[in-house]
Amino acid sequence: MKRTITGAEPVTLNEARDHIQGLEGITVDDALISSLISVAREQAEMFTWRSIRTSTYELRLTNIPASVKLPNPPVIAITSVKYNNEAGTEITMPNTDYRLKDWEEPATLIFDEQPATSGDEGDVTITYTTGYSSDIPLSIKQAILMMVRTLYDNREDMNSRNITELPLTSKTLLTPFRCHEF
Repeated sequence: MKRTITGAEPVTLNEARDHIQGLEGITVDDALISSLISVAREQAEMFTWRSIRTSTYELRLTNIPASVKLPNPPVIAITSVKYNNEAGTEITMPNTDYRLKDWEEPATLIFDEQPATSGDEGDVTITYTTGYSSDIPLSIKQAILMMVRTLYDNREDMNSRNITELPLTSKTLLTPFRCHEF
């Protein structure tokens, strides 16, 4: 699966600087803090199995199934469904031939018809957009801010006396958003 990230980080540099405390107006660590925001967001995405930033995915399949669950919720939109027919010609499926069941997570794409493909691996490409375009849940933002602070305060490798996994409070805040299907 190919991913292209298009959205902004869920936490701004100013929000992170304010959360770290004592850095108001100090910009010397801005590059570090910006990278820690990205690291914390990536950790939150890996833990929850969801996209927090707006992202576009290309899911490749060999055939068109009756339905397929789309990884990395929440799904914002289906951009296209393309497949190579038996002759090897790329066809864009009209959006009237499939439905998105997006009221559950992970969302399910349901196909009304399953046209034949050439049967080669990757013949079908489903392109879709996921993430939070706005209104990121406050628990996710808070977990990311807490991880940024923890990473900022502990810049060395962690050992068993420090932190060996996702901080407990961040884990607690993120757990309700975890997608257990994948």
